[in-house]
Amino acid sequence: MVTAIFPIRGQPPHIGHILTLVRIYDEYDKILVRIIATLGKYYDSNDFVLPPEKVALIFCEIFKHMPKIEVIVSKEHLRDMKSIDGPPFFDVIVSGNKRFLEGVKHLKPVR
Repeated sequence: MVTAIFPIRGQPPHIGHILTLVRIYDEYDKILVRIIATLGKYYDSNDFVLPPEKVALIFCEIFKHMPKIEVIVSKEHLRDMKSIDGPPFFDVIVSGNKRFLEGVKHLKPVR
């Protein structure tokens, strides 16, 4: 079983996020949509137009008929993690943001 993680801010959720998830849906056994809920050094309060929990609800509603997609809210940015040892477990990081992928390729395979 191959699990992908698709980390996003979703500020705002847009058609690019949706199309990417639809496009990769058949490539993985499970896809975790990880909504980033922290401001920290990467974002400030002006970057958040919706509460992350609201973004998660939007994605849950959009993908409710696609059982391989699970939406989670996370307080930790993947770029700040030194290793990924605990849940949620995943095999590959998927993103359209090449700069982000460059920053996390030391953690897991990226695509």
